[in-house]
Amino acid sequence: MDVKEKFRQKFETYKKIMDEEGEQKAWDTLFEGYPERQKQNMGQFIDNDTLANGFTKAISFYKQIGMD
Repeated sequence: MDVKEKFRQKFETYKKIMDEEGEQKAWDTLFEGYPERQKQNMGQFIDNDTLANGFTKAISFYKQIGMD
């Protein structure tokens, strides 16, 4: 599954939970496991480097999925 599809599914889930259980529950669900996912996604860029250099190296990766 590509990244855009993952985002689409995530926001569909958010909308469904928000409609059924409210915004706070949807927000909490959206961010479950977030630190672990970020470590997995960003680890390759920031391990053994400064945070600033890691984010600089990650720019092209995040541009591919439409983020500036």
